[in-house]
Amino acid sequence: IFMGATVGDRIQSRLDRFFPKEDRTMLLVAGAAAGLAAIFKAPLTGVIFAIEVPYKDSLRGRMLVPTFVASASSYVVSILLTGSERIFAHASPRGFTMQDLFLASLLGLCCGLGAKLFAWFHHFSMKLLATAPAYARPVVAGTGIGLLTALVFQLFGEPFLYGPGYRLMHHMLAHTDPLWMLLVLFIAKVVATGLTFAGGGTGGMFLPLSVMGAVLGTAFLHFVPGPTAGPYPLIGLAAFLGAGYRTPVAAISVVAETTGDPWARIPAMLAPVA
Repeated sequence: IFMGATVGDRIQSRLDRFFPKEDRTMLLVAGAAAGLAAIFKAPLTGVIFAIEVPYKDSLRGRMLVPTFVASASSYVVSILLTGSERIFAHASPRGFTMQDLFLASLLGLCCGLGAKLFAWFHHFSMKLLATAPAYARPVVAGTGIGLLTALVFQLFGEPFLYGPGYRLMHHMLAHTDPLWMLLVLFIAKVVATGLTFAGGGTGGMFLPLSVMGAVLGTAFLHFVPGPTAGPYPLIGLAAFLGAGYRTPVAAISVVAETTGDPWARIPAMLAPVA
Protein backbone atom coordinates (compact mmCIF):
# COMPACT_ATOMS: atom_id res chain seq x y z
CA ILE A 1 0.00 0.00 0.00
CA PHE A 2 2.76 2.43 0.96
CA MET A 3 4.82 1.54 -2.11
CA GLY A 4 1.87 2.05 -4.45
CA ALA A 5 0.96 5.36 -2.81
CA THR A 6 4.57 6.55 -3.05
CA VAL A 7 4.82 5.70 -6.75
CA GLY A 8 1.53 7.47 -7.48
CA ASP A 9 2.53 10.54 -5.46
CA ARG A 10 5.93 10.81 -7.19
CA ILE A 11 4.37 10.53 -10.65
CA GLN A 12 1.79 13.19 -9.84
CA SER A 13 4.42 15.54 -8.42
CA ARG A 14 6.22 15.39 -11.78
CA LEU A 15 2.97 16.00 -13.69
CA ASP A 16 1.44 18.43 -11.21
CA ARG A 17 0.57 21.02 -13.83
CA PHE A 18 -1.92 18.63 -15.42
CA PHE A 19 -3.99 18.22 -12.23
CA PRO A 20 -6.31 20.75 -10.57
CA LYS A 21 -5.77 21.55 -6.89
CA GLU A 22 -8.70 19.44 -5.71
CA ASP A 23 -7.10 16.37 -7.32
CA ARG A 24 -3.65 16.80 -5.77
CA THR A 25 -3.80 13.35 -4.11
CA MET A 26 -5.52 11.47 -6.93
CA LEU A 27 -2.60 9.27 -7.97
CA LEU A 28 -1.50 8.72 -4.37
CA VAL A 29 -4.89 7.17 -3.59
CA ALA A 30 -4.91 5.29 -6.90
CA GLY A 31 -1.46 3.87 -6.17
CA ALA A 32 -2.49 2.71 -2.71
CA ALA A 33 -5.52 0.97 -4.22
CA ALA A 34 -3.37 -0.70 -6.84
CA GLY A 35 -0.94 -1.99 -4.21
CA LEU A 36 -3.65 -3.56 -2.10
CA ALA A 37 -5.47 -4.97 -5.12
CA ALA A 38 -2.31 -6.71 -6.28
CA ILE A 39 -1.50 -8.23 -2.89
CA PHE A 40 -5.00 -9.53 -2.15
CA LYS A 41 -6.14 -10.04 -5.76
CA ALA A 42 -9.13 -7.98 -4.71
CA PRO A 43 -9.59 -4.92 -6.95
CA LEU A 44 -12.82 -3.66 -5.41
CA THR A 45 -11.33 -3.91 -1.92
CA GLY A 46 -8.35 -1.86 -3.06
CA VAL A 47 -10.61 0.91 -4.33
CA ILE A 48 -12.84 0.95 -1.27
CA PHE A 49 -9.97 0.84 1.22
CA ALA A 50 -7.99 3.60 -0.49
CA ILE A 51 -11.03 5.89 -0.58
CA GLU A 52 -12.44 4.95 2.83
CA VAL A 53 -9.26 5.54 4.87
CA PRO A 54 -8.65 9.24 4.09
CA TYR A 55 -12.36 10.13 4.11
CA LYS A 56 -13.59 7.97 6.97
CA ASP A 57 -14.33 11.00 9.19
CA SER A 58 -16.51 12.70 6.58
CA LEU A 59 -20.29 12.57 6.26
CA ARG A 60 -19.97 9.62 3.90
CA GLY A 61 -18.15 7.66 6.60
CA ARG A 62 -20.91 8.41 9.10
CA MET A 63 -23.50 6.93 6.74
CA LEU A 64 -21.74 3.57 6.43
CA VAL A 65 -22.77 1.94 9.70
CA PRO A 66 -26.53 2.62 9.50
CA THR A 67 -26.52 1.74 5.81
CA PHE A 68 -25.00 -1.70 6.39
CA VAL A 69 -27.23 -2.41 9.38
CA ALA A 70 -30.31 -1.51 7.33
CA SER A 71 -29.17 -3.53 4.33
CA ALA A 72 -28.32 -6.64 6.33
CA SER A 73 -31.55 -6.40 8.33
CA SER A 74 -33.75 -6.11 5.24
CA TYR A 75 -31.98 -9.11 3.68
CA VAL A 76 -32.58 -11.21 6.81
CA VAL A 77 -36.29 -10.31 6.84
CA SER A 78 -36.55 -11.15 3.15
CA ILE A 79 -35.04 -14.62 3.46
CA LEU A 80 -37.19 -15.37 6.50
CA LEU A 81 -40.25 -14.72 4.31
CA THR A 82 -39.16 -16.12 0.94
CA GLY A 83 -36.15 -18.38 1.62
CA SER A 84 -32.45 -17.89 1.00
CA GLU A 85 -32.32 -19.02 -2.64
CA ARG A 86 -30.48 -16.52 -4.83
CA ILE A 87 -32.38 -15.11 -7.78
CA PHE A 88 -29.72 -15.49 -10.47
CA ALA A 89 -27.79 -18.51 -9.16
CA HIS A 90 -28.21 -21.86 -7.52
CA ALA A 91 -28.78 -21.90 -3.78
CA SER A 92 -25.70 -21.86 -1.61
CA PRO A 93 -24.77 -25.33 -0.30
CA ARG A 94 -24.77 -23.92 3.22
CA GLY A 95 -27.21 -21.33 4.46
CA PHE A 96 -27.15 -19.53 7.76
CA THR A 97 -29.52 -19.22 10.70
CA MET A 98 -30.48 -16.43 13.06
CA GLN A 99 -28.13 -18.03 15.56
CA ASP A 100 -25.27 -17.56 13.08
CA LEU A 101 -26.10 -13.87 12.74
CA PHE A 102 -26.26 -13.38 16.50
CA LEU A 103 -22.93 -15.15 16.98
CA ALA A 104 -21.34 -13.12 14.17
CA SER A 105 -22.43 -9.92 15.93
CA LEU A 106 -21.04 -11.25 19.21
CA LEU A 107 -17.76 -12.05 17.49
CA GLY A 108 -17.75 -8.50 16.15
CA LEU A 109 -17.96 -7.16 19.71
CA CYS A 110 -15.08 -9.42 20.79
CA CYS A 111 -12.97 -8.24 17.86
CA GLY A 112 -13.74 -4.64 18.75
CA LEU A 113 -12.37 -5.24 22.25
CA GLY A 114 -9.37 -7.04 20.75
CA ALA A 115 -8.69 -4.08 18.45
CA LYS A 116 -8.84 -1.74 21.47
CA LEU A 117 -6.31 -3.97 23.24
CA PHE A 118 -4.02 -3.85 20.24
CA ALA A 119 -4.32 -0.05 19.94
CA TRP A 120 -3.51 0.32 23.64
CA PHE A 121 -0.42 -1.89 23.43
CA HIS A 122 0.72 -0.20 20.22
CA HIS A 123 0.73 3.22 21.91
CA PHE A 124 2.20 1.79 25.12
CA SER A 125 5.13 0.14 23.32
CA MET A 126 5.80 3.27 21.26
CA LYS A 127 5.94 5.38 24.43
CA LEU A 128 8.02 2.85 26.31
CA LEU A 129 10.73 2.41 23.67
CA ALA A 130 10.75 6.13 22.87
CA THR A 131 12.60 6.65 26.17
CA ALA A 132 15.38 4.24 25.14
CA PRO A 133 18.41 5.29 23.05
CA ALA A 134 17.85 5.05 19.31
CA TYR A 135 20.40 2.24 18.88
CA ALA A 136 18.73 0.14 21.59
CA ARG A 137 15.19 0.21 20.22
CA PRO A 138 15.64 -2.27 17.35
CA VAL A 139 17.72 -4.53 19.60
CA VAL A 140 15.05 -4.70 22.30
CA ALA A 141 12.22 -5.06 19.78
CA GLY A 142 14.06 -7.67 17.70
CA THR A 143 14.92 -9.73 20.78
CA GLY A 144 11.31 -9.68 21.94
CA ILE A 145 9.99 -10.65 18.51
CA GLY A 146 12.54 -13.45 18.24
CA LEU A 147 11.55 -14.92 21.60
CA LEU A 148 7.85 -14.72 20.72
CA THR A 149 8.47 -16.39 17.36
CA ALA A 150 10.38 -19.19 19.06
CA LEU A 151 7.44 -19.70 21.44
CA VAL A 152 4.92 -19.80 18.57
CA PHE A 153 7.14 -22.17 16.58
CA GLN A 154 7.34 -24.46 19.60
CA LEU A 155 3.54 -24.54 19.88
CA PHE A 156 2.51 -24.74 16.22
CA GLY A 157 5.60 -25.98 14.39
CA GLU A 158 5.49 -22.89 12.16
CA PRO A 159 6.99 -19.37 12.60
CA PHE A 160 3.57 -17.78 12.19
CA LEU A 161 4.68 -14.34 13.40
CA TYR A 162 6.91 -13.83 10.35
CA GLY A 163 5.82 -13.11 6.81
CA PRO A 164 2.62 -11.56 5.44
CA GLY A 165 0.36 -13.98 7.30
CA TYR A 166 -1.15 -15.97 4.43
CA ARG A 167 0.12 -19.27 5.84
CA LEU A 168 -1.33 -18.46 9.25
CA MET A 169 -4.74 -17.56 7.79
CA HIS A 170 -4.83 -20.78 5.77
CA HIS A 171 -3.99 -22.68 8.94
CA MET A 172 -6.82 -20.95 10.82
CA LEU A 173 -9.31 -21.93 8.12
CA ALA A 174 -8.20 -25.57 8.11
CA HIS A 175 -7.59 -26.25 11.81
CA THR A 176 -9.16 -25.51 15.17
CA ASP A 177 -6.31 -25.53 17.66
CA PRO A 178 -6.84 -25.63 21.44
CA LEU A 179 -8.24 -22.39 22.82
CA TRP A 180 -5.26 -21.60 25.04
CA MET A 181 -2.87 -21.94 22.09
CA LEU A 182 -4.95 -19.56 20.01
CA LEU A 183 -5.03 -17.00 22.80
CA VAL A 184 -1.25 -17.26 23.16
CA LEU A 185 -0.90 -16.79 19.39
CA PHE A 186 -3.18 -13.75 19.43
CA ILE A 187 -1.30 -12.07 22.28
CA ALA A 188 2.04 -12.90 20.64
CA LYS A 189 0.88 -11.31 17.36
CA VAL A 190 -0.34 -8.19 19.19
CA VAL A 191 2.94 -7.81 21.06
CA ALA A 192 5.15 -8.62 18.05
CA THR A 193 3.35 -6.10 15.82
CA GLY A 194 3.56 -3.41 18.49
CA LEU A 195 7.27 -4.08 19.00
CA THR A 196 7.90 -3.95 15.25
CA PHE A 197 6.65 -0.38 15.02
CA ALA A 198 8.13 0.70 18.36
CA GLY A 199 11.52 -0.63 17.28
CA GLY A 200 11.53 1.49 14.13
CA GLY A 201 10.12 -1.03 11.68
CA THR A 202 7.90 0.15 8.85
CA GLY A 203 4.85 -1.35 7.25
CA GLY A 204 1.10 -1.24 7.32
CA MET A 205 -1.54 -2.68 9.60
CA PHE A 206 -3.81 -4.30 7.02
CA LEU A 207 -2.37 -7.81 7.14
CA PRO A 208 -1.51 -7.86 10.87
CA LEU A 209 -5.06 -6.79 11.75
CA SER A 210 -6.46 -9.39 9.35
CA VAL A 211 -4.37 -12.13 10.97
CA MET A 212 -5.41 -11.10 14.50
CA GLY A 213 -9.05 -11.22 13.46
CA ALA A 214 -8.67 -14.66 11.87
CA VAL A 215 -7.08 -15.99 15.07
CA LEU A 216 -9.89 -14.59 17.24
CA GLY A 217 -12.46 -16.00 14.83
CA THR A 218 -10.90 -19.45 15.12
CA ALA A 219 -10.85 -19.15 18.92
CA PHE A 220 -14.55 -18.21 18.77
CA LEU A 221 -15.30 -21.58 17.16
CA HIS A 222 -14.81 -23.20 20.57
CA PHE A 223 -18.00 -21.45 21.73
CA VAL A 224 -20.11 -22.14 18.61
CA PRO A 225 -22.51 -25.08 18.97
CA GLY A 226 -23.03 -27.61 16.20
CA PRO A 227 -20.70 -29.64 13.98
CA THR A 228 -20.68 -27.10 11.09
CA ALA A 229 -19.55 -23.81 12.51
CA GLY A 230 -18.95 -21.83 9.31
CA PRO A 231 -16.13 -19.48 8.32
CA TYR A 232 -15.80 -17.60 11.60
CA PRO A 233 -12.10 -16.92 10.97
CA LEU A 234 -13.15 -14.87 7.92
CA ILE A 235 -15.85 -13.08 9.89
CA GLY A 236 -13.29 -12.33 12.60
CA LEU A 237 -10.94 -11.00 9.92
CA ALA A 238 -13.60 -8.57 8.68
CA ALA A 239 -14.60 -7.48 12.19
CA PHE A 240 -11.05 -6.89 13.45
CA LEU A 241 -9.96 -5.13 10.27
CA GLY A 242 -13.04 -2.92 10.32
CA ALA A 243 -12.51 -2.03 13.98
CA GLY A 244 -8.76 -1.51 13.76
CA TYR A 245 -8.75 0.64 10.62
CA ARG A 246 -12.32 1.90 11.04
CA THR A 247 -12.99 0.84 7.47
CA PRO A 248 -16.02 -1.49 7.61
CA VAL A 249 -16.71 -1.37 3.86
CA ALA A 250 -13.21 -2.52 2.90
CA ALA A 251 -13.33 -5.21 5.59
CA ILE A 252 -16.56 -6.63 4.18
CA SER A 253 -15.33 -6.35 0.61
CA VAL A 254 -12.13 -8.29 1.28
CA VAL A 255 -14.14 -11.24 2.62
CA ALA A 256 -16.48 -11.16 -0.36
CA GLU A 257 -13.71 -10.89 -2.95
CA THR A 258 -11.22 -13.32 -1.48
CA THR A 259 -13.67 -16.10 -0.67
CA GLY A 260 -16.64 -15.82 -2.99
CA ASP A 261 -18.58 -17.47 -0.16
CA PRO A 262 -22.13 -16.09 -0.10
CA TRP A 263 -22.70 -17.47 3.40
CA ALA A 264 -19.89 -15.36 4.85
CA ARG A 265 -21.02 -12.04 3.39
CA ILE A 266 -24.08 -11.23 5.49
CA PRO A 267 -22.52 -12.19 8.86
CA ALA A 268 -19.40 -10.30 7.75
CA MET A 269 -21.58 -7.23 7.17
CA LEU A 270 -22.92 -7.36 10.72
CA ALA A 271 -19.68 -8.20 12.55
CA PRO A 272 -17.65 -5.03 11.72
CA VAL A 273 -20.47 -2.66 12.67
CA ALA A 274 -21.21 -4.49 15.93
